[in-house]
Amino acid sequence: TYGIRPAHIPGETQIEAYAMRHLLHLDKLHIEYVGPPREGDNYEHAEVLLCDDLVATHGGLTGPDAAKKHAEAMGQSVIFGHTHYQCMRPVIVYRNARPVNLWGVEAGCLCSLEGLGYSKRPKWVQGFATATLFGDGSFRPELATFVDGALYWRDHRYTAKPRLRAAA
Repeated sequence: TYGIRPAHIPGETQIEAYAMRHLLHLDKLHIEYVGPPREGDNYEHAEVLLCDDLVATHGGLTGPDAAKKHAEAMGQSVIFGHTHYQCMRPVIVYRNARPVNLWGVEAGCLCSLEGLGYSKRPKWVQGFATATLFGDGSFRPELATFVDGALYWRDHRYTAKPRLRAAA
């Protein structure tokens, strides 16, 4: 974030000019920004425990079955975005000789796939993951996917409303 801040105004909290909270208006949108756990760590190390057995993180594993690899490596259900792909993978692990159902969820990406600069033909999937958390500690992950400008999530298709043209 480079430590660049707006001019000081007494009584006003100053946020670094290039901080994600500031650039994306997260405070105004009532979205909590969770950064790296320690000063100097990268975003790859940030994790948010959503419930007892579900964590959201950037992730770091790739290759075939990355969703399964993440859940097994972490020993819990995980939603991550490192691969920029989308997949929901049920995973069975054993705790105390008993099977436990986990989820490995690849969330996708929300960037434009055109003009990335460093990747000419990315095979990324535009979308995101959600998780419905229940009072008993259980949860249900879901994927929302953008296809040709429309968002598909649950049983809905969301599209931009057509713009009205002014009369000439």
